[in-house]
Amino acid sequence: MTRRAGRPPVPESEPATHSALTVPKAPRPSFVVGIGSSAGGLEALQETLSQLAPGTSAAFVVAQHLAPEHRSLIVDLLARVTDLQVKTAVNGELLRSDVILVAPPHSDVTVDGDRIHVVESKARIGPSPSVDALFDSIAKHWGAKSIAVVLSGTGSDGANGLRLVRAASGFTMAQSPDSARFDGMPNAAISHGGVDLVADATEIGRRLSSLRSGYDGWDGTAIPEPEPMAVSNVTSQLFRSVGMDFSGYRDSTVRHQIQRRMAIRQVDTIEDYLPVLSADIEEAQTLARHLLVTVTSFFRNPAGGRSSPHRFDGC
Repeated sequence: MTRRAGRPPVPESEPATHSALTVPKAPRPSFVVGIGSSAGGLEALQETLSQLAPGTSAAFVVAQHLAPEHRSLIVDLLARVTDLQVKTAVNGELLRSDVILVAPPHSDVTVDGDRIHVVESKARIGPSPSVDALFDSIAKHWGAKSIAVVLSGTGSDGANGLRLVRAASGFTMAQSPDSARFDGMPNAAISHGGVDLVADATEIGRRLSSLRSGYDGWDGTAIPEPEPMAVSNVTSQLFRSVGMDFSGYRDSTVRHQIQRRMAIRQVDTIEDYLPVLSADIEEAQTLARHLLVTVTSFFRNPAGGRSSPHRFDGC
């Protein structure tokens, strides 16, 4: 893991001042990245954040499940591996590019427009801080400019919130279960559907570092729109691979999802993407899931025995 000197963390005991809340120290972000983790998450967070360098266009908010009876040293430990500023989140603080805000113990963090909202965790069954609550708020306020990342952890916190980010046209990532110390949270996120990219923590960090260049085309806008015949070839391949017929879906919706998957798989042409779709059943299942998440109508039950998309059993 790459180790960097990092900026000195802001002590958790340091009181917030009026100037700290109102005077921006960095530009307003173009994106907000929420990162959720639990058991084994510190190591994954260090691997992810070690890939980041100043110059991103994103603000980062970390919700790491913390034991309420112990003082957390997570800010100090994360600051050692990145040159981005790492600090404990303070209620009302402005979100700024290149700043990583970490949820304090006993607290939940959410996003309210350009500011962070920190409240004492409510009595509930489940861990704190709530990753689902963080992701939900980012999706509501930042839409297509929201990014959700689920790293190592037990349980399923973050899975529902990540799907909300995906439904808002944001970008979603989960640590590959085989690379996570605890695969509960990544597996839950993947099984719920809506994960754009599954990768190890280092690769996730590398993808986040591409925010320096303005989203790096993750939304598919850098990929030329496929021709109608190419879209037809993709829907035919999906039927062969997963037994679902998407030919009745709106053409623009299918094109956008194809472009998005091509950008994520770093494939430039539909001619190169079709063999990937044919050879990789997981890619076919992922594209199908994203179409299901995005579209809630235009289902089709044609003659000939083809399955309607809402009967999908894969993954």
